[in-house]
Amino acid sequence: SLASVITGVSGEYAFDSLAYNKNHTIRPSLDSNYSGGVNILDVVLIQRHILAKDTLDSPYKWIAADVNKSGAVTVADILDIRRLILGAIDSFPNNTSWRFVPVSFKFPDSVANPLNVKFPDTIGFTGLKKDTLNNDFIGIKVGDVNLSKDAQLRGEAPMEITMANRAF
Repeated sequence: SLASVITGVSGEYAFDSLAYNKNHTIRPSLDSNYSGGVNILDVVLIQRHILAKDTLDSPYKWIAADVNKSGAVTVADILDIRRLILGAIDSFPNNTSWRFVPVSFKFPDSVANPLNVKFPDTIGFTGLKKDTLNNDFIGIKVGDVNLSKDAQLRGEAPMEITMANRAF
C-alpha cells in the first residue's frame, strides 16, 4: 500500500504509523513551477560547460542541466531551457521540475560524467530503527544550474513524500 504526506514549506515529513516488520521506501516528488529559478544565466553556464570553458563543478548542477533527462548535458537542454524562458513550453519533456537524491548518497570523485552514475531517488529501510528515522534528500531544481531558486524557496509549494510499505 502507499501512504502519502504533503510536507510543510521546510520539507519536514512524518508518517503517522509504520509497520515494524515491513520494508519501506521513501520517494519525494515536486512537479510544479518549472520556470522558477530558471534564467538566461543557466543557459550561459551550460554553454560554457559544453564548450569546456567552465565545467559544471557539482553532480547536482549536472542533474539540473540535464533538463531532458537524456543522461548528458547537450545543446538540446539549452534549447528546452530557452523555450521555457520564452514561454513556448511550460514543462520539460521527460522530466519533473525537481529531482531528489538522498543526502547519504555520495557520487564517486573519479567520475567524469556524474550522469553516468545510477543515483537513487528513494530511500529504503526495514522496520523502525532509530538511524532510519531521519532520512534527508537534496532537492535539485531542474534547469536551475546557478542555484538561484535556493534564495526563493520560502513560500514554495510543499512537496509530496510517498512511502510504499511492502510486506517481507
